[in-house]
Amino acid sequence: MSTNDSPAEVVAQYLIDAGVGEAPEDADPTWPVHPTEVPDNTKDDCIGVIDTSGIKDGRYISQVVFHQGLMIYIRAKKHSVGYAKAREIQTALDNVKNTTVTLAGDDYVLKTATRMGTTIPIGRDDEGRRQWTMNLIATMDDPP
Repeated sequence: MSTNDSPAEVVAQYLIDAGVGEAPEDADPTWPVHPTEVPDNTKDDCIGVIDTSGIKDGRYISQVVFHQGLMIYIRAKKHSVGYAKAREIQTALDNVKNTTVTLAGDDYVLKTATRMGTTIPIGRDDEGRRQWTMNLIATMDDPP
């Protein structure tokens, strides 16, 4: 990975490009996608993409193969709305196959995004909003 962009930033941009959500800085986004954190002052319905521990998977000739660890966080006021968004995210991640994602002028190739199980409901937050997470590993190439 480039030292400038984290895997969470790249995957968040992919979800925006795939139409799952919008950039938080867009005018009144319906589903803001926050890379690396979910701020307290954001909308009730939102998505967070957070870096977690990845997996080193050996070497291919002289290149180390590493799968970046990520957690997707979904929050929604209504259960049915949040669950539907989680399903939409699952479909978008399952469709990743050598997908180019442009972030800050750099092109990354998102090779795979493999979910590590199903979406996990984690209850309600202090404001009563529903929450889910899903874990995944992603393989991507640095920009040239």
